Amino acid sequence: MEKKTAWATTALLASALLAGAPGAAAAADPPCVVHLDMPDVRINKPSVFLWVDEHAACDRYHPDSTWLITRPDASTRTLHFSGMHWPQPAGITFDDSEGFGTYEATGAGTSDLTENVYTQQSMSFLVKRASGVALTAQRSGSHVTTGGLARAYSPAANQFTDWPAAMVRLESRPAAGGAWVTLSTYRTNAAGRIPTHRWYAPQVRQFRLVALGTPQIWPANGTPQRR
Repeated sequence: MEKKTAWATTALLASALLAGAPGAAAAADPPCVVHLDMPDVRINKPSVFLWVDEHAACDRYHPDSTWLITRPDASTRTLHFSGMHWPQPAGITFDDSEGFGTYEATGAGTSDLTENVYTQQSMSFLVKRASGVALTAQRSGSHVTTGGLARAYSPAANQFTDWPAAMVRLESRPAAGGAWVTLSTYRTNAAGRIPTHRWYAPQVRQFRLVALGTPQIWPANGTPQRR
């Protein structure tokens, strides 16, 4: 009986001590995940400026945060967000000399006034040259003659220039709409042009060109034409 009473007294004392211990009543808050909302980048001039946002999957104080941006050639730059007002976008400029391909964004540290723990979610995005296509289509009776041109932004020229050896698809569909059907796929010549071709098309149809893109150049959908 004495042993049982002593054990109960010890258990009560231990419970009281634990209840009074600082921080014992609640577990530590889990890390808050911060995401960078960086879009893919379309380079169509020497410098492209973007406002970029970030968001967190929790409701805490707004942290200062820094992201490390790694280019395809492994060189790096940083992007910093101020924690005074969140969400507060940060500005970043991409020059046409920085390289094209896949960029990686990784966390380089966060902090706030209350020393909360934050985890920055790594992500990747693409930076590529812009492109465009122009279709020529002329109807004569029951036939439509097509041709066209592909162009892409050139860092060397600081403007759009002819895009040689581009893969371009000629598509068509009924005038009222529907699924696009591939008529032919071409590789452009040195002047960025596709061959002309005369198609039998007794009914009015829509035609368009589609540039397929490359690892460094974005694809492009041309404006449809009714012929």
